[in-house]
Amino acid sequence: MAATTIVWLATLVALIVVLGIALAHLVRAARAMNRIRDRVAAYSESPLMRAVGKSQDDIARLSAVSESVEPLLARATVALEIIRCGPVPPEFKRTFARVRAEIAAFRAFAR
Repeated sequence: MAATTIVWLATLVALIVVLGIALAHLVRAARAMNRIRDRVAAYSESPLMRAVGKSQDDIARLSAVSESVEPLLARATVALEIIRCGPVPPEFKRTFARVRAEIAAFRAFAR
């Protein structure tokens, strides 16, 4: 055998070995990716992730409620003002109090 033939065969064998090792690394990386994908899928079904998902729903619900608080607060303020005034106008209340005081004074005088 000629020296160049031996060099070419050694180079070809080295290339096949390097390609085989690279292929083995690719296969191992693909298996690792599949294993990670399966773990992530299993984590999504865990109680912790369900709790996180529920908390995200709760946050969305609370933010919707917090946006509706201001109109409710305005309505409550108006309702309080109406309750404070009452159904009877204030001038009637003052008149009633004055008449009541006069009747009390008359009763005290009549005794």
